[in-house]
Amino acid sequence: MTDYDFYKNKFERELNRRNDLDSAINNPIAGITIIVGLISYILSKNDFKIWNYIDCIVSTVLVISTITSLIALFYIFLSNNNLFKGFNYLNFGLLKDYRICQKEIVEYNKKVINEDDKKEFESEIIDKIISYSDNHTIINDKRAFDLYKSRQFVVISFILTIFNLIIITINNFKI
Repeated sequence: MTDYDFYKNKFERELNRRNDLDSAINNPIAGITIIVGLISYILSKNDFKIWNYIDCIVSTVLVISTITSLIALFYIFLSNNNLFKGFNYLNFGLLKDYRICQKEIVEYNKKVINEDDKKEFESEIIDKIISYSDNHTIINDKRAFDLYKSRQFVVISFILTIFNLIIITINNFKI
């Protein structure tokens, strides 16, 4: 494997990872959708007319569950588009620009006397690939961490919502 192939494979891996992260957002969103549906069901099954300790517990857990869902949404937005900033993924320019660069390197090498000072087009491309791949890795790592945090809060919210469903079900059987 040549140096170029090694760096190119790493760059392509980060591009694929970027696409995977774009797709991975669907699971937390589906989880939040289910949680919102369950919260709506809980609110419809409990009448908060007579405030007793059950209503206090249910409403407290509902508020906490809603807050954790909102935090999960925040991390989803952060992972998807860095809130309002967007991501600064570096991309290769037009091929004609690289052809111009290649010709300039050839001209430069004709003028240089010392062999050690000469440039190679492949080396220049490898430097760009390394720079872009490192940029993509940093952004993708941050996005993956934000997705991880969103999943954590979705799970917490889901557990709290299930806890609320159990309380409502037990309370409805008592009555």
